[in-house]
Amino acid sequence: MSFKKNPDATPANEPSRHVEEAPNSPTTIRRAPSEARLRANRLNAQKSTGPRTEEGKQRASLNATRHGLTAQVLTLTPEELKALQALTGDFEKQYSPANTQEKHLVHMLAQLQYRLHRIMATEHNLFAIGIAENSELWDVNHPEAQTAFVLADLRNRWRSLAALTAGCFILLVALSGTYSAYGGAAGFADAFSGKTPRLFSAFSGTSSGDVFSPSHFLAFGFGHPLFLVLALSVAITSGVAAIATEVESGRSELIFTAPVRPTAILGARVVEWAIAQLAVVAGGLVGALIGTQLSDDLSQVSLMVPVRASAQFCSVAFFVAGVAFAASAHARTRGAAFAAAVGVTAGSYVVNLVGLLWSPLSFVRWVNPFGYYSPTEAAEHLQWGNAGALVAAGLVLFALAWHTLSRRDLA
Repeated sequence: MSFKKNPDATPANEPSRHVEEAPNSPTTIRRAPSEARLRANRLNAQKSTGPRTEEGKQRASLNATRHGLTAQVLTLTPEELKALQALTGDFEKQYSPANTQEKHLVHMLAQLQYRLHRIMATEHNLFAIGIAENSELWDVNHPEAQTAFVLADLRNRWRSLAALTAGCFILLVALSGTYSAYGGAAGFADAFSGKTPRLFSAFSGTSSGDVFSPSHFLAFGFGHPLFLVLALSVAITSGVAAIATEVESGRSELIFTAPVRPTAILGARVVEWAIAQLAVVAGGLVGALIGTQLSDDLSQVSLMVPVRASAQFCSVAFFVAGVAFAASAHARTRGAAFAAAVGVTAGSYVVNLVGLLWSPLSFVRWVNPFGYYSPTEAAEHLQWGNAGALVAAGLVLFALAWHTLSRRDLA
C-alpha cells in the first residue's frame, strides 16, 4: 500500500514548530527554544533569589498594592505608620481625652481623618495620571479652550456683574438728576457762596478745581467714591479669585496642573477681568450719557466728556487689577490677597485725599496711583502722561504675577 506524502508534515529529525494564526494577519511560525537556551534560563533562574533583606522583602510584599483603600490594615509602610501616629498625637493634644472611651473616640476620629486624606490623595493621583496619559488627546492651551474657560467663569459671575453694572448706571443717572435739582451751576454757586469746597475738589482729583461747571460735574461722577467702590471691586475680586481663591479651595490641584500651564490660566483670568471691567464701566458711561439727555442743565455738555472720563478711569482700574493679581499670585489664602489689594487701593486713595486737602503733603500725590487720576481734568482732554504711568506700573505688576506663578508650586 502506498501513501501520499503530506507536504505540511514535519520530518521526524526536525524540531517541532508551533504555528500561531493571528486574526486578519498572515500565518506566523515561532520556533521552540533550543536546549542550550533552556539550560541558560534555568541557570539564570537559580541565581535570581528575589529580595534577601527584610527591608527588601517588605517592599516586595507591596508590589501588588493598588491604592490600599480596601486593605485590612490601616498603614502599609513604616512612613504611613509614623504619619498616623503624628496625626493621632495632634488629635489627642487638641481634644485632651479624659478617659478610655474618649481616647478611643479620638483615635477613631484620627483614623477616619487619615483615611480621608488617603482617599483625597488617591483621587488627585488618579486625576494627574489620567491627564498625563491622555494629554495628547486634547489641547487645553488652545485659544478655543481658553475662551470656553473665560465664558464659563463669566456665566458664574453674571449676577454680581449685572448688579455692579446697574449700580454704576443708576449712580451716574442720579448724579445728573442731582445737578438739575440744585439748579445747575447757578444753584451750586448760591449754595456754596460761589466757591467750590476744597473737599469736593479733592474728591475730583484736584486741589482747587471747579467741580460745579456742567462738564466737570458730569466727569466728577467717574471719581465719586461710590463709583470707585463699585467699579474697582471688579478688579479686586477678579484678581483675588484668579489664584489665591483656587489655592485655598484646593481647586488649584485640579486646574493648575500639567498639561495646563498656570500662566495660561492666568492669561484667561486677565481676559475675564478685562471683559467684566469694561462691562461695568460701560454701565456708568451709558448712565452718564442718558443723564445728559434727561437734564436740561447738562444737555449742552459734549458727549465726549463722559467718554474721556471713563477712558481715563480704565488706567486706574488697570493698576488696581495688577495689584490684585500680584497679591493673589503670592498669597496662599484669598483673605491675605484681598487684604493686600484692598489695603493698597484704599490706602492710596486716603493718602491722595489727605495730600490734596493739606498742602504740606501735596507731594504724596505723585507716589500713589490716585494722584495720577483726575476725571475733571480728563473732561477737557485725556491725561495721556498720567494714564501711561498707571498702565506702565500695572504692566510691571502683571509681569510680577506672571513670573511668580510660573515658578510657584500650587499643588
